Amino acid sequence: MNLASLRILLLWLFFSSLSSHGQVVEFEIQNDNIGFISKLAYGHNRLWLVSEDNIWFHNGNDFSVFEGDSVLRGITVLDVAPSDSGIWIGTLKSGLGFYHLQKGKLSWPFATERGYPEIPYPRTGIILSVSDTGVWAQIHHFGLGFFDLRKTEITFFETDNINGVSQRGNHIVSGMFDYPNQPRQKIITTLGGVLILDLHTQTFFRYLPTDRDHLVGHANYSGDESRIRDAIVSDDSIYLATWGGGLLHMDLKSGFYHKYTHSLDLPSTGLKHNIARIYPESDSTFLLSHIYAGVFRFNKASKSFHLLTDPLANPLFGEAKDWTYIPGGIAWSENNKFYVLDTTHTNNWDILHAEGKVDALWKSPHFPLQSLLSINDTLIWKDGIQVIPVERYSDIISGVYRIDSSRVLLIRPNMIRLYTGNQLSLLEFPSSKFGTAGEIVTTHFEAVTQKLTLGTKGTGIHQFDFRTNEWRSYQNPSLLEFWIKCMDRHGDRWCVVTENSILLTNSEFAPLQSVNFKEIAELPAGMIPNGVEWVDESHIRLFGKEDGIYVIQLHNLQISEKYIPTDYHSTRFNQYCFWNDTYLIGTDNGLLKIGRDSSPVLFGPSYQLQNVNHLVQDGNVLHFVNGRKHYRWTSPFTISRSPLLSSPIIQSFRAMGKSIHPINEITLQPSQNWLEWQIVASNFHNPNKGDVYVQLKGISDNWRKLNGEENFSISNLDPGTYILNAKTYQSDLGFSPVYNLMSVRILPEWYQRWWFYLLMMITVGAAAYSIYRYRIAQIEREQRIEFEYKDQLRSLEMRMLRVQMNPHFIFNALNSVRYYILKEDKNTASDYLAKFSKLLRFILNLSNQENVSLHEEIQGVKNYIEFEQIRFNKKFTFEIEIGTDLNTQQIVIQPMIIQPFIENAIWHGLMPLETNGHLKLSVQKEGNHLIITISDNGVGRESALSKNSKAHKSFGLSITAERLKSLSEMKKREAKFEITDLFEDGEPSGTRVKITMPYESSHS
Repeated sequence: MNLASLRILLLWLFFSSLSSHGQVVEFEIQNDNIGFISKLAYGHNRLWLVSEDNIWFHNGNDFSVFEGDSVLRGITVLDVAPSDSGIWIGTLKSGLGFYHLQKGKLSWPFATERGYPEIPYPRTGIILSVSDTGVWAQIHHFGLGFFDLRKTEITFFETDNINGVSQRGNHIVSGMFDYPNQPRQKIITTLGGVLILDLHTQTFFRYLPTDRDHLVGHANYSGDESRIRDAIVSDDSIYLATWGGGLLHMDLKSGFYHKYTHSLDLPSTGLKHNIARIYPESDSTFLLSHIYAGVFRFNKASKSFHLLTDPLANPLFGEAKDWTYIPGGIAWSENNKFYVLDTTHTNNWDILHAEGKVDALWKSPHFPLQSLLSINDTLIWKDGIQVIPVERYSDIISGVYRIDSSRVLLIRPNMIRLYTGNQLSLLEFPSSKFGTAGEIVTTHFEAVTQKLTLGTKGTGIHQFDFRTNEWRSYQNPSLLEFWIKCMDRHGDRWCVVTENSILLTNSEFAPLQSVNFKEIAELPAGMIPNGVEWVDESHIRLFGKEDGIYVIQLHNLQISEKYIPTDYHSTRFNQYCFWNDTYLIGTDNGLLKIGRDSSPVLFGPSYQLQNVNHLVQDGNVLHFVNGRKHYRWTSPFTISRSPLLSSPIIQSFRAMGKSIHPINEITLQPSQNWLEWQIVASNFHNPNKGDVYVQLKGISDNWRKLNGEENFSISNLDPGTYILNAKTYQSDLGFSPVYNLMSVRILPEWYQRWWFYLLMMITVGAAAYSIYRYRIAQIEREQRIEFEYKDQLRSLEMRMLRVQMNPHFIFNALNSVRYYILKEDKNTASDYLAKFSKLLRFILNLSNQENVSLHEEIQGVKNYIEFEQIRFNKKFTFEIEIGTDLNTQQIVIQPMIIQPFIENAIWHGLMPLETNGHLKLSVQKEGNHLIITISDNGVGRESALSKNSKAHKSFGLSITAERLKSLSEMKKREAKFEITDLFEDGEPSGTRVKITMPYESSHS
């Protein structure tokens, strides 16, 4: 091995021992006008940058969205604080300013010209807090002020002289925080301690110094504890970042504090404990910006520091001018660049750095992890102890095995190399003389038995015993027909998988069972096996790169588990490891983790993993290769944090081809109805990462995917309000939340404005109302005439029907008188004529009346029944039943509506009977209807028709049906009758008629 390769390898060994570090992304500003970056601030999805003369911001994707026009020329900026509409600026000599984003102008809201008092010191060093009511800021060195936005007042609080004693710089304000559960109190941090401010009395009533007396463990006191630069309040305590004194944790009730420092040996001891910023990351961790090392993660529970940056690989932090926290990381500036540390990927796995490319990882029992890497097309084997050079290689590696402490096997399809120390030799194998048919496809080595087993393309299986240095070949027909793709041993049985079948053999490879892939129902047709593993005595695990993983029950050839690449956003499984009842699978889209009791997780491109292969378990650590780099995962079953989903970002916005700054809400003129957006999926850690889906509410609720660099454009938009929504998609993380990116309102033309519509509506409305009133009056007059005509017509129809009833009834009665005269029954005829005259008088009285009372109708019906009883020699009896809730004097009914049904019952039902005929009339109320029921025990309708079809024909029923129909149309309510035949023991026993008509009272 040459000196260059050895130097590369030594560098790899050195960096492999370092802690895991987060990914650092460098953003270089390709703009000569931006100059030196002095301040950074993140807020409202923007990273703000302050240079020598300008204010700029970056959207997380690139620098094409900057705005600025030398607004800061001649102004020294000390601090910035973003808001939703712009950014507040603290200056050295000009006071507190505000840069308005949409207007693109810098203003001075608290100037004396606006009625505010002149502040005692123009120096506004730190902007402490911003709200809708006002701004808190450090004023000069020894005080703070509240700039009130509601009224023209500025309240100043001096901190230099507390309790009449000058603190000589210790009370320079460094931060302000809300006191937990005390809305009227504020926590003020200074260089030398903590002050409690009462907003009601506007006084400082407590001072908690970071001196030696309040430090728990005086021996650790260095004097640098009184140089507080930043802080975070946590419950009833506060964490203080100091310039040289490390991290302090103070109890706000007692004032005592603990001190925590890291133990990392940095080259510059003077900067070892200089913490510039502290940021909350989670409930249990903080991020600390260190002036030299970079970024630490501090765990509150374990009180431990974890370095997230590599001071050797990124020695930039000593030059950092400012720091700020962004979602998922830390950003800092240096000259005309800024850097972003991605903290979301740390604590998952380490990258073992190497200049060379890793070709394989393997682990032999009882020996440390080994790897193969290529440097300058030279293959190098490394196990952490020795390095063995291998000549230039051109074919694939089938297997690498450690036989013992001094011998290593490297197997290729047509060659077996044996390394003994630094000596290289070839191990001849029986099938090598057969050319392609003898090439090695799969290998299996057992360190305990010292046996190497080879599966070939067409010469069967060959086994070499390193204890006896002898080969044995197994060439039964089932092993010669197809390639031996993979194999595994369990006790005294082997599972040998060929191109299309599974062979179970004994230790001598004699077949015990042969199963063709087609016999296994759920196994995909044409599966290409790449590995097999015994699960237990009755199950095997079959693996195919493009087909997935299948657990097969050998006794019934059923598949009990299956995992298919396409179900997990992948097209290929490269290799897998089954560990702690969990599958860890290397795929073409990252590292897939599938647990029996948890949801699958894909660590893919969002974790900087793409094509994962060569998974090796080494104790409690998983090793794998990603992009030919060696990764080490020390906690594969604990993921401390996840990466950020990319968010959709408007890169540019145009209306009618003209570029417009994309703000949240925008109003456009009617002619500006052709809109175009360039939207990317990005964040500060992964620029331009993921697919973008857009939706324009107001046009469609459907989502549209933007392909590549495609812009989203739409033309000929009608006036109205449109909401642009967007979301991103990453194959390993899925969809992001929906973001409301922009609201666009397109104004209507002047003739489409509200006032024009209002004027037109008033004019048209007045004209329409006049026409409407005239037409309504005309229609009402026509309807009144029509109604009167129809009412008279209905009355005439009803009267005609009643008139038709009168002659019909009289004709029937006179026939009866004639009958008695012919019989020469003078007495009966006389009684009959008396009854008839009385009944006729009743009919004549009702002939001109529209309605009669129910009482009168029933009396008339009763007279008629008695009249008929005389005729039929009282062959039948009758009864009349009136509901107890009915007042027959008040209920009105059309006259002669019941009589035809009574007549029909007597003539056709009861007359054919010899004796015992009975007729019943019942009147009841149901809801808003009157129900009249006439029932008899006569011969029934069928018998009556057969006996009397020629003797009598009733016209009364048809006339009554017409009357009821007219009544229903006139009253707009139901009026009808129903006839039901009655049976007893299957024989006719009479007829029942049910009349339904509107219930009406003389009072209604």
